[in-house]
Amino acid sequence: MAAAGGVIRDARGEWIIRFSRSVRTWSVLNAELWAIYDVLLHAWDLGVKKIIVETDSALAVDLINKSGRSNDSVMILLLIRTVINRSWEVQVVHVYREANKVADKPAAMARGR
Repeated sequence: MAAAGGVIRDARGEWIIRFSRSVRTWSVLNAELWAIYDVLLHAWDLGVKKIIVETDSALAVDLINKSGRSNDSVMILLLIRTVINRSWEVQVVHVYREANKVADKPAAMARGR
């Protein structure tokens, strides 16, 4: 079982929320995609109208931004695209792992590490 986690920060970089949970997948890619989906849902529920989602998974970014397909990830990609297509501004961008450590901590907590 894998874990998904993330952090939502405001424009000044201040934390708004941090979250984590276990996900029923052994795929690192699917865990990243579930984390992106969770971030989007939390941001939407908070009333955010503009969001930049950062992930260290270049493959996840490509699948989301280029409408790619992955047989193992069809359902979660559909869920992500449904949320992205709501009336708000969403960017999903790649960052290097070193820049994403703050989001990796909640996922590690969900895994029990």
